Amino acid sequence: MRTALLSLLPLLRGGALVFLGLLLSGQGVAATGAVVFPGWPPGSRAAAVAPTAQPAANRPAGDEAEGADATVTSIACAPGGEVYIGGLFGMAGGVPANFIARWDGVAWSPLGTGLNGPVRAIVVDSLGHVYVGGQFTTAGGQPANRVARWDGAQWSALGPGLDNTVWALALDRRGGLVAGGQFGPVGPLETANIARWDGTQWNALATGLNSTVYALAVDRRGNLYAGGKFRVGDEATSSRVARWDGTAWRVPGAGLNTLVHALGVDGGGNVYAGGEFVKSGDVTVNRVARWDGTSWRALGTGANNTVNTLVADAQGHVYIGGDFTAADGAAANRVATWTGTRWNPLTTGLMGGVSALATDKRGNVYAVGDFFKAGGVVATRIAVWNGQRWAPLGYSAPPVVPAQQPAEPVPPTRPAAPARAQSRTPTP
Repeated sequence: MRTALLSLLPLLRGGALVFLGLLLSGQGVAATGAVVFPGWPPGSRAAAVAPTAQPAANRPAGDEAEGADATVTSIACAPGGEVYIGGLFGMAGGVPANFIARWDGVAWSPLGTGLNGPVRAIVVDSLGHVYVGGQFTTAGGQPANRVARWDGAQWSALGPGLDNTVWALALDRRGGLVAGGQFGPVGPLETANIARWDGTQWNALATGLNSTVYALAVDRRGNLYAGGKFRVGDEATSSRVARWDGTAWRVPGAGLNTLVHALGVDGGGNVYAGGEFVKSGDVTVNRVARWDGTSWRALGTGANNTVNTLVADAQGHVYIGGDFTAADGAAANRVATWTGTRWNPLTTGLMGGVSALATDKRGNVYAVGDFFKAGGVVATRIAVWNGQRWAPLGYSAPPVVPAQQPAEPVPPTRPAAPARAQSRTPTP
């Protein structure tokens, strides 16, 4: 296939003259400036391209296209109502924001100068401090290896950080931060793929886990659960999910037969798992299951493809998002909710994969990923569900390039990514 660079093309947009650089290929027009990072979306876990050229029929037009300019992989809602997103993007709502951005209810803003690589996980503590994990090595221009903290004004590292990708973060009941991913020993600690930050230093949880951790959750009793690619105990048995009892890792029930990408806990203390698995022992649990303290239970007939994310709120509502198009055998495009007896779609769902879900204290559900429509409404990689309908979140007019000073857009610096998901390319 032959490609050629066209000269800058002047366009009228919102009454302003904007210059757009295009690539012409044998299959049509593709956006220039693509940057490839290892590691997204969950499910395929192959490679992510940002930005992704979309068929003309699927692309949002005009100012509505200014959600995020590349895949959004993670989201967290703060106690004060702010929403934080992380991913592979360099713009949010038309505002430059390197891999992380904040929505305050009115506008998007960056967090300082951001990070130098993709964000895969975000959590916010009760004081509003933001912790992020991913594939970056600097935060705010200062060294911060794969995990960092934003205090509202500046970034800080968490000790020496970690030596490889962080896929998941969770805050425990003692105020510690647990990180899971694909990393090796932390300084002198002989631990792998999971570690705990106590505010001063990293601590081991036994010797860690023997393969990648993609998801973490803490139940109301303070028990820590991890999900991923690993196995615990007898290598001949399934695992992929484990509970930390304070001294050792234990497998809940029969475990799950292949990858776990998401964990969540509801107000009743039930633990939920989502991923690629279809069995727990002899029980069929198609990609989503509930742990009742004794065994893993199916939720209806489950989903027909990978569940990448799961969130359960205090009212017992459970939401799943991913690459599926059906749940309980009925149409449910990439997102669904569990009623207690069956799965229901959220109207017509989303046009594109869902990477992460979050809920706020008002009961709104936020979805992020690589979609371009939500419930039939244009929503570029981030949308909010209010219980009845979908809406885009926080679009603003893009910056204007002065006509007398045309220039090709310069993407944010994104070095090749170093070697609770999130692309991952795990194998069972």
